[in-house]
Formats: sequence, C-alpha cells, structure tokens
Amino acid sequence: MPKLPPGHPISCNICVNYLDRAIFSFTVDGKLNIKAAFLDLKFMQTANDKQEITQEMEWCLERKQEDHKIDRFHIKCAQVMNDGSIAVVARGRTPGMKMQVTTIVLRFDVDYVANKWTMKMRS
Repeated sequence: MPKLPPGHPISCNICVNYLDRAIFSFTVDGKLNIKAAFLDLKFMQTANDKQEITQEMEWCLERKQEDHKIDRFHIKCAQVMNDGSIAVVARGRTPGMKMQVTTIVLRFDVDYVANKWTMKMRS
C-alpha cells in the first residue's frame, strides 16, 4: 500500500471508499484544518516488500479553520451519497451556536480530471 502523505496523522482520521475508484482519508489537524488525501485504486502500487513501494497518497483538499470556522471539531464517519458527493459526519461548534457542540454533516464534491482527484467543501 502507498504511504500516507507528509503531515498526515495516523490517528483522528476516517477513510471512505469512493465507488471502488479511490480511497479518501479525511483528517483534522491540530489547528482544526480539514484535510483529505486520496489513493487512486487504478494506479495503486502493491508489493510484498514495503521497501519496494515508493508511491505516496496525495492531498486533494485543505480547508483552513479560519474559512470553515468550526470549533471543537472532530470527524466521526463518512459516506458516499447518491449524487457522488461525500458526506462527513462530525461534531463541533459553529459560529453563533448556543450549545457547546452538535452533530454536523459536511458535504464535499469530488472531481476527477487528468488522473487527479480534487475535492471542494460545500458552503
């Protein structure tokens, strides 16, 4: 299996199989930035000896906390939706919210162009 990209934590992440075409790994870093990396299953390297694998997963999304403004943020699970987007269930506190935390569902649109996966968080 390819390596995680530099800076990808090995805890506090969730993965989702995207239509048997790619694996997306979502994570939230220490600054509460949302990041996602992809593993394109069509081009995945495999080998019996891990030293033979040079491929790394690539980042396809980074959304800064200053942009999404969710505090006390933690991701829980993800699911591919009928329209091809990905829904990520999380907990957190949005600006102006009176409760300490609540359940949040974030939607991400996925695109594949020139053998490259990209993702954008819906508003």
